[in-house]
Amino acid sequence: MTLLYYTHPLYYALSSQLGKIDASDEIDTMAVGFMKDDPACYLFFNVDFLASCSDEKLRFAVMHELLHVGLHHPTRGDGMDRFVANLAMDLIVNESHISEYNKLKPEEQDLIVLHQNRFKWVKDEATGQLSLVPNPEAGQPMFPCLEGIQIRESTMDEIYLKLMAAKDQVSKFKKKAPDFRPTKHDKFTPPRQGEKKTSKTLDSGSLTEEQKATLEKVTREAFRRLDGRDPGNVPGELRRRLEEFRKPAQAFPWRRELTIFAQTVLKDDRQRSWRRYNRRYGAASPGHVKEYRARLLVIVDNSGSTHDSYQMFMGHVITLSELVDELAVVGVDVRINFEATVKGGKIPDIKFGKSGGGTDMQPGFDYAKKGGYDGVICLTDGWLSIPQTHRIPTIFAICKNGQEVPGFKNVHLED
Repeated sequence: MTLLYYTHPLYYALSSQLGKIDASDEIDTMAVGFMKDDPACYLFFNVDFLASCSDEKLRFAVMHELLHVGLHHPTRGDGMDRFVANLAMDLIVNESHISEYNKLKPEEQDLIVLHQNRFKWVKDEATGQLSLVPNPEAGQPMFPCLEGIQIRESTMDEIYLKLMAAKDQVSKFKKKAPDFRPTKHDKFTPPRQGEKKTSKTLDSGSLTEEQKATLEKVTREAFRRLDGRDPGNVPGELRRRLEEFRKPAQAFPWRRELTIFAQTVLKDDRQRSWRRYNRRYGAASPGHVKEYRARLLVIVDNSGSTHDSYQMFMGHVITLSELVDELAVVGVDVRINFEATVKGGKIPDIKFGKSGGGTDMQPGFDYAKKGGYDGVICLTDGWLSIPQTHRIPTIFAICKNGQEVPGFKNVHLED
């Protein structure tokens, strides 16, 4: 990884922030991910694959995995088709490394890229042996549905949607892939008879909120260590994130931010749809549509630190209550101390300082899950352990002199 310091400085900065490197027989090559009850992000590798790699291929594989970290891919794709999501991620990553990929020997080019390989594998019908020949389709899109778009400037979600809309192309690729992506090293150590593969890695659906926040911490620290240097060859999404870090965009006033959140929270991953077919005529005739407005919960840290900001903050919460179906408020320090519903333009009276300074917002998020709320606005100073939000869309309103909660949307309250 030391060589990356001179040629690809951002990748080197990302590698310096990885928690640990560990061997695993769960994977065939390399992967980045998390282990149970461990917030650190790992780089996993298969020992036999590592031994089979040339220096060029090892560098390419390491850069591939580091870019997955920079784009936060281990925490994305939850609820998506796993194969298609992984394909979308690899397309962006490898398109960004196309110049390094073309430096590999033909027999080492066994990874997914956007364009057809310069060589392809052909099987001899008599002997069954594979051989490399020039590929007449080289340079053509591997997926016609992606023709005309700039992969490096697109996000994984955009590519995923295009691939899902053309599942027939993905299916053909999945069947064809072994023909031009054979495993050449043939040095994997199979499990012994009766022995199971070790189970270390977690998929994105099993990650804790602390683990999801880890990638944001890793990326921001890598940006800081990069200082003013050019990041090297990286996708547009990551470059835009770096530019925002170096020169933060002018944020909306906090009242507008909270208003936008209240109006759009249903468009997040808990979006509800009341559209249905006509019971008698089915899809031939539309059914009735019931208007649905969000139910929001405001969690107030009433350990004492937010006392001075409470009246100003709740003044706008009164406005938000007119935009939603229900707006409830709970006061939390290390437990639920207060419950109220905002009605009639009245600000609930909350006593502050009951816990002597202790802060744990988790009871508030458990309350939100139990109540089936669509979104959470949390007033806090940010000095808290990362809560498990139960995948409920959340925004943190940070009081004066507070710190941001990593991995979440934060707005700072200002007069």
